[in-house]
Amino acid sequence: MQKHTPIIILFITSLLSSRLFYTFIDDPEGPNLLIVVLLAVVLYAISYLVYRFKVGSSNSLNLTFAIITQFISITILYILLN
Repeated sequence: MQKHTPIIILFITSLLSSRLFYTFIDDPEGPNLLIVVLLAVVLYAISYLVYRFKVGSSNSLNLTFAIITQFISITILYILLN
């Protein structure tokens, strides 16, 4: 893998996760772009820290664990807000 590829993948998945989260919330006005981006930044920061923590022995395992952490964070946030 290239040096910046995991970082780009984490950024894209954080945007998609944030957008998916606000899709499931029943808001008649729809998701606010600023709020989606701010949640994406928070998700990216959490997953980047998990990625840099080096849980596994390979970069692909660390990347997979960081992406799973994003989805777990979104799930917990969704449960807490409902």
